[in-house]
Amino acid sequence: MKEIYISFVLITIFICSMIIGYICHNFSNKEKFNFLINFPFEMKSQSNKLTLIFRITLAFFCGICSIDSLVLFFISSDYLIEKILSLILIFNSFLLVSLFIIDMKSYKAHLVSSILFMIFNVISYALLGYFTFRSNFVFYPLWFGIVCFVIAVILLFIALLPSLKNWYVLKKDEEGNLSRGKIFPLAFIEWINILFYVLLFVLAIVNYIIFTL
Repeated sequence: MKEIYISFVLITIFICSMIIGYICHNFSNKEKFNFLINFPFEMKSQSNKLTLIFRITLAFFCGICSIDSLVLFFISSDYLIEKILSLILIFNSFLLVSLFIIDMKSYKAHLVSSILFMIFNVISYALLGYFTFRSNFVFYPLWFGIVCFVIAVILLFIALLPSLKNWYVLKKDEEGNLSRGKIFPLAFIEWINILFYVLLFVLAIVNYIIFTL
């Protein structure tokens, strides 16, 4: 039963951190955070205390993800491929946190973290599909793993398009004002990949719970 509690705590912490980050941005910029155009690193406030609370909850989420992956899928598993998935999930949890910390001043470092995060998401969902193909001890259908893998590949491909080399450059609207438009591609892609990471982690834990309890 402890795995159920760990999963519940994990999701609760992630949701709480996102709410706090949302409040941080709104409080500081006097405007609502928009997941279509705002980057994860923009979840911060001029109030250092509020930003600190947000980053502590995010780091706590990262820490529990890492410990959970290590205990459930690395130490407890006899299969090499599951150990590999465990290490990928741990590494990606740190990359996820980096997306919320590395800002526009270090855009090259942010872009490298973002691309690596997407690449490991692709590998993770490839492994998810392989688990479904290899074993009957999974509750999700094969098509789900394949669809998630294809979406992850498409997102990575879009992020690597030459047109996104200058992803940090704002565009001018009809009135000549600088704007990100209705959708800022890389920012939106990063949020989708963050959700994909959380979804993958939840699927892995739920699957472990179903077939071990």
